[in-house]
Amino acid sequence: MGTDRVFGAISPTGGDNDFFAFSGLAAGAAYSFVGTYENIQNVGVLNSAGGVLNATVSNPAGPFGGIVPGDGVLVVQVLQNEQVAYYDLELTAQLAPTSGVPEPATVATVGLGLAAAGLASRRRKLAK
Repeated sequence: MGTDRVFGAISPTGGDNDFFAFSGLAAGAAYSFVGTYENIQNVGVLNSAGGVLNATVSNPAGPFGGIVPGDGVLVVQVLQNEQVAYYDLELTAQLAPTSGVPEPATVATVGLGLAAAGLASRRRKLAK
């Protein structure tokens, strides 16, 4: 499980939005949000295509949650109420497993080490 937190303020420009994307989440896993805010009209959780997965207007927010969509991305939309708005939201969700593929620099380092060992072995054989 992993947690991430977003907090901030929105100026009173009228109907302003903040968006936050959380990626690298395990598709199909449960997620939950909890937090507090002031002068917020709505907090929505969207998929990467903009479809609403969950929304709340209660304060404190949550906990509310659902299931992470197939692409492992959640987008949080905070819509303010034409006043200075403050929010503090925390996401808890399972992170997607990382792949076991090594980075290219690691492969290159191992390759150079093997090449050096091969050359040293060859020199020892030629010296005998």
